[in-house]
Amino acid sequence: MDIKRIFGENLKLQRKKHGMTQEEFAEKLNISANHLAKLETGMKFASPELIANVAVTLSIPPSYLFYTSESNYIDDSYPGKVEKILIEEMAIIRKKIREIL
Repeated sequence: MDIKRIFGENLKLQRKKHGMTQEEFAEKLNISANHLAKLETGMKFASPELIANVAVTLSIPPSYLFYTSESNYIDDSYPGKVEKILIEEMAIIRKKIREIL
C-alpha cells in the first residue's frame, strides 16, 4: 500500500472517530470538501503544513495518520493510552452534544 492511501484511510478514520462530515472537517482545515475527498481516497497527498493542521485540529499525534495494521501500536506508553482514551471519549461527548442541539 502506498503512503497516500495509508494517509487517506487514516485521515478518514480519524475524521469519523471525531464525528465530523467531510464538509465540517474541510471547513475546519480551510480546504475544500473536494480536496479532502481526494486526500481520503489517496488521489492527492497533504503538505506538511496540512498534516500538522490535521493533527492539531483532531488533537492527535501526526504519526496516527501513518499507522498501518502491520505496524505495532503507535504509542504504547501510559500517557499514549490515556490520550487515546481521552480522544475517544471526547468524540462520544461531541456526538451527544450534536444530538442534543
